[in-house]
Amino acid sequence: MNTNLENHPAFQVAEQLKNRLLSDDASQIKIEDRDFIISIIEYFESRITVVCLEPTIGDTLNRIQNQFQTALNEINKFLVNKNYTHINNARNHLTNTVSFINSIPFFIPKQVNLSKIVKDFKNLILTDSEEIKKRLDNINKDFDVKVNNINNKFSELNQKASNIDQKFNEQQQKINQLFTTFQNDYNQLKLSLNEDIKKEKEKINVENDKYLKELSNKLEEAKKIINIIGNIGVTGDYQKTAEYHRKQANLWRWISVFIMFIAVVYLAFTVLKIGQYDWHISLLRILSITLFIYPAQYAANQSKIHREQEIYNKKMELDLAAINPFIELFDEKKKQEIKEKLVEKYFGNNAINKTESDIPITVYEKFTNQFISIIKSIKDIIK
Repeated sequence: MNTNLENHPAFQVAEQLKNRLLSDDASQIKIEDRDFIISIIEYFESRITVVCLEPTIGDTLNRIQNQFQTALNEINKFLVNKNYTHINNARNHLTNTVSFINSIPFFIPKQVNLSKIVKDFKNLILTDSEEIKKRLDNINKDFDVKVNNINNKFSELNQKASNIDQKFNEQQQKINQLFTTFQNDYNQLKLSLNEDIKKEKEKINVENDKYLKELSNKLEEAKKIINIIGNIGVTGDYQKTAEYHRKQANLWRWISVFIMFIAVVYLAFTVLKIGQYDWHISLLRILSITLFIYPAQYAANQSKIHREQEIYNKKMELDLAAINPFIELFDEKKKQEIKEKLVEKYFGNNAINKTESDIPITVYEKFTNQFISIIKSIKDIIK
């Protein structure tokens, strides 16, 4: 190849194209596409090494250069915008390059003499076979020596194994003796423990009998105490009922106070707003105040009723709680007589006969009479 042909730009563009495909940026191109493009470049390089008639291929190299340059431009565009169509275009241009590469004339060497080559090769094999045979003989000798060494090693290992077996048997005998000694000691310890356990068991049985007698005595005492504690179950309902009436009494009391407070506020308001006297307005104010006083009195009466019920239930609770401790020291017959009398006393009648539905008629009549007398006084003043 002459100097002008070596300096043709087609080789430079081919080298640039190959370097671009082998760069890190080209990792996004599919492997099969990269291999295809590189294989065409290598085919071009191999074909140009055996070219003949070099002056006649200038135009062909120019066409190949144009195709390589166009493919390089397409690859550069792909690396910018990631549009894979440019890679397909580059493949098409390089496919067209193959026809130009095939048109490059190249030299075919003259056919060689195969018979001479075969004869020379046969002689070479015969020479090598003699040498290989000698080497095999040496290897066999070395192998026999090594086999003898291995057999000697096996004999030594067998002797060591026999020594190990003998030592193992000796250790086994020692272990058996230790196990026999341990078994005898264990049996003696077991007998000793059984005797100790038997003695402790007898001691525990004696103590258990003692504790059972003490528990029986405590049981009798507990029965007496239970009668005292049992009054909690009897008095529990009275305690709950007393608590209920206490809450109701407080509720009605605060309702009464609230209504009376409204009446006082209203009365103060009417007094402050007094202008020219008008008996109609005065009558209306008195009637309004009366309407406040009546529910206040009713609420106060309800509070009183619940308070009496609270006191009654608390008294019953205390009396019933004191019965069992009081009669505990009497005999059973005396206890029965006392209980019959107390049942008749506490459960025969109810100390309070009032109900929560009572209406304070007396108070109502009292305020009505006062209201009528006030109206008559106002009429006399007007006349």
